[in-house]
Amino acid sequence: SGRSLMGEMDMDQEMEHSHMHYVQSSCNAMLDMATCVNWSLWVDTNNITMSSEVKIPCGECVTLDAGPGQDLAGLTLEFEEGLNIVGKLVIPSGADIQLLTKYVFVQGLLEMPPPTAGTPISSEDSGPKVKITLYGTEEVIFNPD
Repeated sequence: SGRSLMGEMDMDQEMEHSHMHYVQSSCNAMLDMATCVNWSLWVDTNNITMSSEVKIPCGECVTLDAGPGQDLAGLTLEFEEGLNIVGKLVIPSGADIQLLTKYVFVQGLLEMPPPTAGTPISSEDSGPKVKITLYGTEEVIFNPD
């Protein structure tokens, strides 16, 4: 009846995955108004250890303080067992940081605002940049919160 094989495949895929609808968690409903805490303070206050999964809880906002002159600027953070963003992680414009991890799950918000107009583009060798490197060969299973 004029339906292409591709159309049938799309319809089948949609039906097969119809249970995979994402809905914002109610605990993140006020996230836009939440006060963001600098990563350095958040890690110290919450006794975060980088050797287990690092999870930003639902309803919380954390900013990587990696902008010019800030604590994490130019550093590498390694999340040995992954990064799970259930709340909100902000990587500010002008940040200079490298993240190494097995995975990044974004169940909440990952915000990376663009640089200010007129900001020179960084090269591989110079200028601030955000680099996220995923590593490992183990299968990782995602279980939503």
